[in-house]
Amino acid sequence: MDFSTSAIYPKSHIDPIGTILVPILTYFLAGITFGWAKPVPVNYAYLKNPKKDIAWVAVAGPLSNFIMAFIWTIILSISLILSAYTDLALIDGIKVMSQLGIVINTSFMILNLIPILPLDGGRILGQFLPFPLSQKYQATEQYGSFIVMGLALLGILGFIMKPFVMLFNGLFLSFMSLIVSIF
Repeated sequence: MDFSTSAIYPKSHIDPIGTILVPILTYFLAGITFGWAKPVPVNYAYLKNPKKDIAWVAVAGPLSNFIMAFIWTIILSISLILSAYTDLALIDGIKVMSQLGIVINTSFMILNLIPILPLDGGRILGQFLPFPLSQKYQATEQYGSFIVMGLALLGILGFIMKPFVMLFNGLFLSFMSLIVSIF
């Protein structure tokens, strides 16, 4: 397998516009920080059925966010159980960090599932469209980042995402309550 484009060093993932310029502008213009990194390259030659398999590749990002939120839920549960037996300040810090981990990962999961290219949801949707429509849809990718940024600046993105983020946060917190109630 060719890993020549893989890198742990953050500099190779920086997109000058999406990682530097847009976050600075959105912070000063709208009070939010919004940006992106270079997309992860996918070598279609390694996919047996590229049209179907790219949807599985796209699911990996939101799925990893779901798994991380689940792990943070378990950590939050453990910290709540421990806080009943000790008053260490460290436990309070872990609780806050866990809560943020849940919210951040569910937010990224929902954002990435929005069916606008280049987001993962756009890749997933594109694989289920008939070929002629899929080709037209793929052509919109060059505008996708601007569409998402515009939706974020207008507050529409938050309006769309909020119910889903709240739903998943509620599910994770219900699971946490179940764990804590056992102990």
